[in-house]
Amino acid sequence: MTTKEIRQKIAIALPPGRVLAAHTEDKHFYEVTDIDPHPKYPSVTEKLACLKDPSLNNFKMNQALGYVRENFTRFTPTNIEEHMGYAARASSDIFEDAGDVGSKIHDVRERYFSDWISAGVRPEKSILEYIPSDLGIQDQRIVSASRAIDRFVSDYRYEPIATELKVYSHELKLGGTLDDIGFAYPIKDRGDSKCEHDLMQKPNDLNEIRCSRCNYKAKKTLALIDLKSSNQMKEHYFLQVAMYYEMFRKLTGIKIDRFHILKVSKTDGTYFLQEIRDMGMVIECAKHELKLSDGMDKIREMMKKPAFKI
Repeated sequence: MTTKEIRQKIAIALPPGRVLAAHTEDKHFYEVTDIDPHPKYPSVTEKLACLKDPSLNNFKMNQALGYVRENFTRFTPTNIEEHMGYAARASSDIFEDAGDVGSKIHDVRERYFSDWISAGVRPEKSILEYIPSDLGIQDQRIVSASRAIDRFVSDYRYEPIATELKVYSHELKLGGTLDDIGFAYPIKDRGDSKCEHDLMQKPNDLNEIRCSRCNYKAKKTLALIDLKSSNQMKEHYFLQVAMYYEMFRKLTGIKIDRFHILKVSKTDGTYFLQEIRDMGMVIECAKHELKLSDGMDKIREMMKKPAFKI
């Protein structure tokens, strides 16, 4: 399918206003307007929250102990409870800051890609110019991540088709925001790294490009890209992407060829591209995880009911 055909299918399945963000202060929900009354579904991230990195608990404990180690000489019998509260919140402050930076990185990428999609060509101005002036050089984490996105776009000749696409499933009672869908050229053969590459299309396969001077080869594919700015790759990212694709495919009928988690660095402008293979298996794992999440919710409701001591 062409870019135009894909966008037409998306526009029919997901017209403006079909899915609305209905987030609360601490949780994400999506309101779907194609049926009455409008259901509100929890986000993919919320539903898969029961599968989190086990190292998080150690991180929280270490941050609390670090606060105590640095401030124990200031503890007195009258302020110990106050300091214990600070220790308990030490990791929360770090998570909130990381989440805020991650949101700003997503915002920069969304503005850049939205202009690209509207104009039909890659913007002439640098992605760094999409960083709000009140941030700019003040936060090198955002600058680094933006450079990494730009580098990925150039390396893979990426062309965004849709960005920040809200999807849903009445069957799964789930909603979410899919980061990006676009055409990319994954490299099949890097050829000579010193070559400046004189690229041309392969005569019997117009989706493949190759260099006339060396063995460089790359083939055009439709890809789903999930952007992450965390320091580590985590298992539940794979399940999130699987659910985004499952909802998107059921809504639009569009089959995607490749699935990638794009993890951008907040320090040195580099990126790490993790391909998700065997998507069918990952989708099944995600559905089992959703069932577990539903079961745990029911168990928590049971625990709220009166118990009897005999």
